[in-house]
Amino acid sequence: MRPIIKLKLAITGIFLCVSSLMAGILICRQCGYENPEGGTICVHCKANLPVSKPEADAEAGSKDARTPSGKIAFIDQDIVEKEIKLARQHLGNNDFELANLFAKNAAGLELLTDPGAKGDRAQQIVELRKKSETGGMTVERKCPACGGTGKLVMDAQSLNGKTTKINVAGQSCVRCGGSGQVLKPSTMDERRYKIGRALNRYTALQQGRKMVSVLGAWIPASLDGALSVKQMVVLKRAVAMPCADCMGLGRTDCKKCNGQGEVKCTYQGCLHGKTEVTEESKFSRETKKKFVNCRNCHGTGFVACADCRGKGSIVCKKCNGSGERSQCQKCSGQGSAACRRCQGVGTLKDATCTECRGDGVVECSACNGDGRKK
Repeated sequence: MRPIIKLKLAITGIFLCVSSLMAGILICRQCGYENPEGGTICVHCKANLPVSKPEADAEAGSKDARTPSGKIAFIDQDIVEKEIKLARQHLGNNDFELANLFAKNAAGLELLTDPGAKGDRAQQIVELRKKSETGGMTVERKCPACGGTGKLVMDAQSLNGKTTKINVAGQSCVRCGGSGQVLKPSTMDERRYKIGRALNRYTALQQGRKMVSVLGAWIPASLDGALSVKQMVVLKRAVAMPCADCMGLGRTDCKKCNGQGEVKCTYQGCLHGKTEVTEESKFSRETKKKFVNCRNCHGTGFVACADCRGKGSIVCKKCNGSGERSQCQKCSGQGSAACRRCQGVGTLKDATCTECRGDGVVECSACNGDGRKK
């Protein structure tokens, strides 16, 4: 009878344990103490508690795939799509610099998504960056030849010998065609100013979205601490801060023309695009003087700057036109180095390396992981 009684008691214990699990109570197998659900160690005897089925199912159904070290393997695609949406929205409002910043952040985050996932996000990002970088490169300015009046300007001498400028009635300015405005490239100083202002707005917008800054990148707060060292380095390298002299433009203003791309015509005798010529009459020996369009500037009074060839800007000497900072010499631009403690293995004495936390690499101490000189 005793074995049968023991069997019944064991079955009853198992039944009570299962019932307790379903009721939200965890019973310790060691001492039988009832513990609240969610605990892992018995409050009474400190033994390990059984894992509840709902918790195990929740872990199995987690949206984010995890690496052996517990980090997220790939980030959610929706994070990238939100950045693309914001970039497109600002591009539609002609906020080209702001749109480029969101598109650049999207490009960095895209590198952390599952490479096997379908979608054309990468192509969208490329198109957005191209449009945002080329937008706003030209602006309308007051015509330098007529001062914005749209009329032909000539020099006239008064009785006291002084020369004054007068507008010729009925004749349009040759330079602007009478509109008073000319389309000219934006100066690099103007574009750098716009980029600086856009950076301030961009920072405020990302902070308002509860995003966390990672050097030049911005990630959701839920990803803070969940990315591996390799992922952080990839992200930092993709959105590294640009060259300080040109703000990533790769060009600086030409000093000779002050970024205008043209200078006043220096042809001998050229005055506001006109030169004085002497003609002899066919019927008499009398000579007449008249003004004709200058053969050098064709009547505009301005010619293309020789130093910048009319572009208004020259290649940035600091970055040689790349728009990027010089590579970090310590890590050769990689942004990371093998962990010295575990020699890049990620484990030490059959345990996770505490230095690199199992990643096998650490961020470069010289560049903080973006691969560029500070």
